[in-house]
Amino acid sequence: MISVAVDGGLVEQVRELLETASLEETVDYALRQVVRRDARRREIEALVRMEGLDLSDEQVMAGCWRQ
Repeated sequence: MISVAVDGGLVEQVRELLETASLEETVDYALRQVVRRDARRREIEALVRMEGLDLSDEQVMAGCWRQ
């Protein structure tokens, strides 16, 4: 088990925002949110750069649009 010192007031604020019941649930939820936010950021960056996407390939996209 990991033991850390945390700001109790901050934990309580976050617990209320997340509607969690315990410190462990609050920390787990918050950590998952950070991981999800990073995944969304990386997806947006890939879309902006068109990395690994066929969206800029005219031949591929031609079959996607209805005439």
